[in-house]
Amino acid sequence: MPVPDLCNRPGAFEAIPMSDNVRRFLVPQTHTIRQAMERLEKQSPTAKLTDAQKAQITELESLTKAKKAEKELFLQGEITKAQEKGDYEAMAQLQKQLTHELGKLDEDLEKKKEKVKGREGRHDLIRQAEPTP
Repeated sequence: MPVPDLCNRPGAFEAIPMSDNVRRFLVPQTHTIRQAMERLEKQSPTAKLTDAQKAQITELESLTKAKKAEKELFLQGEITKAQEKGDYEAMAQLQKQLTHELGKLDEDLEKKKEKVKGREGRHDLIRQAEPTP
């Protein structure tokens, strides 16, 4: 039996027991979020993917998952060897390398997925808009 979507019904928050302070905060917030999502959808509509694109993305995700597992398996073995030797500096370096390489694989996957979706430049635009620490 499907679960009804209670949050999108008018008066949904009246059915949930909560204090008046919480209700005064939540109701306007959800309305504002819903309006923002509607504006975003108007500005850049969600693109529907074809079956071929979905298959390509699934294949890319599968390959990336395998590459990540391979890297992780190898580097975890090296970390274990360093730990057995008591070389904690090497352990830290290998852990840092593992984190970097897994992140790079994720980043490459996202770029490839954007290319399949036909939005090659959008990934770069998003990255440029992100604040740098």
